[in-house]
Amino acid sequence: MSVIHLTANSRLTQTLKQAVFNQQKHPVAETPMVMTLSQWWAQWEQACLLRGEIPIQEQPKKVLSAFEAQMIWEDILETESQNRLDENGQPLDLLNLSSTAKQLYQAWSFWMEWLTDEQQELTQDQHFEADEIELFKSCMQAYQVRLEKNSWQDDILHQQQRLIWLQRGKGKHKLPTHFELHGFDEVTPQIHLWQQAVEQLGCEVAVHLEPVQLQSQQLAIYTALDRQDEVHQVALWCVQQWLQRKETQSPQTIKIGVVAPDLGDYKAPLSRALNEQFTLTQQQHLPLNETTPESLFNFSLGHSLMEAPLVQNAILTIKLFCQPQRNCSYSDWSEWLISPYTVDQFILRQKSDATLRRLQWSSFKWPNLLEAEVIDEKLKKLHTSLKSWQKQIEDKSLNKMGVASFVQLVTECLSQVGWCSSRTLNSDEFQQQKAFNSTLERFSSLTETQG
Repeated sequence: MSVIHLTANSRLTQTLKQAVFNQQKHPVAETPMVMTLSQWWAQWEQACLLRGEIPIQEQPKKVLSAFEAQMIWEDILETESQNRLDENGQPLDLLNLSSTAKQLYQAWSFWMEWLTDEQQELTQDQHFEADEIELFKSCMQAYQVRLEKNSWQDDILHQQQRLIWLQRGKGKHKLPTHFELHGFDEVTPQIHLWQQAVEQLGCEVAVHLEPVQLQSQQLAIYTALDRQDEVHQVALWCVQQWLQRKETQSPQTIKIGVVAPDLGDYKAPLSRALNEQFTLTQQQHLPLNETTPESLFNFSLGHSLMEAPLVQNAILTIKLFCQPQRNCSYSDWSEWLISPYTVDQFILRQKSDATLRRLQWSSFKWPNLLEAEVIDEKLKKLHTSLKSWQKQIEDKSLNKMGVASFVQLVTECLSQVGWCSSRTLNSDEFQQQKAFNSTLERFSSLTETQG
């Protein structure tokens, strides 16, 4: 009997796999089918597409990521706020447009995920005097119109489309005989509909509410007295593990992981405790200044900085505007022009991009765009900043420069072109911008080597 275990998150997936392996009595065993529900949906849809069970005309032109969907909400919110007047008869000026758009997108997601069609109709007809409810309704209608017009779907709408395909029996011959759900504290209406659909197709579904128990002798729980005691015990454990592994492994291959709930609170005390313990065991010298050799441990903030759209836009800006004599592709220019981190109004930048697309230039030099007056004249901020930067970069781009001079040129380029100046950054984006600027500063301090 084929069984697929579905979990609420990726961490539980790894925990469950470990629990299943621990229960195996043989040294060689079949890998259990354990995955999150979203991963199962993606595999199911991909398999149906490869078998030709889903017609191409029923597929959306694009499935929006959460970031792309939020940017559409932000654009709609900006338009709606300008059409509404405050108590003084002025257009409504929101303090944090990006944060408000994020909350509206979350509200839309909850609206579509938790309310049935009947509940949505009843709620839609109710009268709410609160201005924020009316704003949400207006933005939601505009959002639906834009998605339908462009044949787009966000994650919530695409999930509903997948459910319709499943209810029609798509992929029914490849379904397992048994599903087991783990870690779902709250079962949404969408999961209920999925459960009904697979049960009608002959599958059995079991929902486990009890937590997964790991049967491992290496699992231990320490009850700390306070945060200082907790940090001290973690440092002791890490050094003990290091010393044990060092007897059989080379230092470069030893990997010990510690997960902290809030790295901002634990980073400084944990760093001090680790340095002290490694020094006491004579594994490294106590770092007393910045010239101390590299430490045996490091702190990871999560995803790579290069994966952030804000940083990707910065790299693309440097690539385009620090080399004016180099041809740039239309795809790179288009990506930069319609980015939310490019200066000036988003709608006008989209219109300018459409104008350039009609010219069918596959590659060009951006100064030629200014001479040909392809950029919309209404984009005054963008046009002025590029003209000003063109005068500065024409002479500098041909000169050889060191690391420090290059970093200074990059900083001037980002500032002059208007990187991240079109709107207020949210907390995550601000931290990413700060980290990128800090990386540039560290890079400028590198000692140049000439060979």
